[in-house]
Amino acid sequence: MLTHAITPFVYAAAIVFQQAATPQPFHIREAMHEIRIELTKAQWDAMQPQRTGGMDSEYPEERVKVTIDGRDLDVAIRFKGNASYRSSQGSLKRPFKIDVNKFIKTQTVNGETTINLSNNAMDPSGIREAIAYTVFRKLGVVCSRTAFVKVTLNIPGTAENKVLGLYTSSEQLDTDFLKTAYGTAPTLVLKPEGAHTFPYGDDWAPYEKTYDSKGKPTDADKQHFMAFTKFVHEASDSEFAAKLGTYLDIPQFAKFLAGTVVTGSLDTILMMGHNFYIVRNPKSGKYEFLPWDLDLAFGGFPMAGIDATQLSVEKPVGERDILIKRFLTVPAAKASYLAACKAAVTILEGITPDVDLLTERVAPVKKLDEEMQGPGGPRRPDGPGGFSAPAAASATKDAIFVVSGNRILKFSANGLSLESTAQLPATEGDGFPGGPGGPFGGPGGPGGPGGFGRNVNLNDFIKQRIEQVKLQLSGKSAGVTPRSMGPGGPGRP
Repeated sequence: MLTHAITPFVYAAAIVFQQAATPQPFHIREAMHEIRIELTKAQWDAMQPQRTGGMDSEYPEERVKVTIDGRDLDVAIRFKGNASYRSSQGSLKRPFKIDVNKFIKTQTVNGETTINLSNNAMDPSGIREAIAYTVFRKLGVVCSRTAFVKVTLNIPGTAENKVLGLYTSSEQLDTDFLKTAYGTAPTLVLKPEGAHTFPYGDDWAPYEKTYDSKGKPTDADKQHFMAFTKFVHEASDSEFAAKLGTYLDIPQFAKFLAGTVVTGSLDTILMMGHNFYIVRNPKSGKYEFLPWDLDLAFGGFPMAGIDATQLSVEKPVGERDILIKRFLTVPAAKASYLAACKAAVTILEGITPDVDLLTERVAPVKKLDEEMQGPGGPRRPDGPGGFSAPAAASATKDAIFVVSGNRILKFSANGLSLESTAQLPATEGDGFPGGPGGPFGGPGGPGGPGGFGRNVNLNDFIKQRIEQVKLQLSGKSAGVTPRSMGPGGPGRP
């Protein structure tokens, strides 16, 4: 029998909140919630991704019981993520998305109808995402709040009462969130995927896939956004400079871009054309860009192929990434951006107390995670043992390959059975193997020489990034420009 009573729980500030008419927000940065997921082995198997082409997958939902801070809930749950899922699919500790009101429309968790659980798969600190959102928020960019979660999984006969450890929950950018942020819910809300070239055309249908409409755009919204993308590609330099501000909120985009660049977040608009939202402000009618999925901020994206501490401020994208490239040619826009970069550096210079606070906050759960699952990392569901946090993963039709330390691990296609391992040359270190015929691509691709960057300690990264951005802003360094990724999106019909 489901109960809707809220069990009191304790936040970092050691304040106990009782059930109240207006519940405390779920997403308080220092909060440590507890979530227990109950499902059968058949449900776990049914949740496995369905490949839809390339590395794209669909994640089936299952109806399960979860207990959140002592409260039993009837919910839908599925896996989520791209790199974070693929790099952890050989273990139980995978990223989840919980749809709280799928079956009971009035059901919420302190007002939230969606709970995102990111597994920090490539973040040894466990706090990158929370710190990155802190930077954006201090810059004045609308963005998610975060909270931490200790997750336990119970699959009778397979994984009984397994503590999966520390997760980060980021607030869903849904209608309620956006209505609170803007006063009125925007009708045009897009979550691009693979839109690094900012593709355009004259028919809305192709936009639905690449720009992934999350709102309810009117015909006027559709025409306006198509006109914007066409303007970005076809406007003359003089027209672009003169009219950019009629489409884009320039100061807001400058802050969004500065936050992305200064935090060295490359699994974003900068390289992959995803992990951001485009919202048409219902009051101004202009486009704003909002950050999303920042677990690989601060140089945590191994596929970047560059040292993100050296990421160029003035040329943070490749030649094909036209929106940012053209934005930075407009003198007023560039001046606004450079000012925002200086502000972001100042924020990073004062971020140490935040890092120390959150590091201390998550330490007990990380320690428990290590004790329960072993020093080698998350245990596989099919037996003892484990492997260290992977740097990256890829897949073929018949197998999944995971890079872990200086080894390649080959799993069965469902990610459950370890089939073989191969030692990498010691000279590879924490890089990533490449070359012709390799499982992750050849020269020039993600798996080419130097294809995977190093995952720097968070405190070290911040210190190095501050120094490098200051050098660039003073004209003493040019930094490093990332490569453009391959074609994506609907393109021009």
